[in-house]
Amino acid sequence: HGAEQISRDLRSTIQITSGSADQFVFDGDYNGDGTTESITYSKVTSSSGFKIDRTIGGVTKTVAEGVVNSYSEPIFKYYDQDGVAQTDGTLAKLVEIELKVDKDPSKSPNRSTTITTKIQLRNMHERR
Repeated sequence: HGAEQISRDLRSTIQITSGSADQFVFDGDYNGDGTTESITYSKVTSSSGFKIDRTIGGVTKTVAEGVVNSYSEPIFKYYDQDGVAQTDGTLAKLVEIELKVDKDPSKSPNRSTTITTKIQLRNMHERR
């Protein structure tokens, strides 16, 4: 569910404001009303490990819970038009999202599911 929401929003991306392993901020018309909004996705510590929050216009909503990606496993990875990995998310033409999710991370053994999706950013304005 969370990866699908992020994918839908990313398809509306017009400009990337910032991008790191655990946070992605971009401008897009996520609801199709003709107005550009700033959208932020963040990996946030929660009681069950981590969660992914989405913030638009000061309103924050959790889109994924039970995220068990370790500190060394990025949620967001960025690539240029040639598929070369980028550390600066603002240069991305393709964004890969990898969520490792465990419905009940407090129970052993870990039964996480990995959800990976790649989104081509087609509506991007060129940086000036």
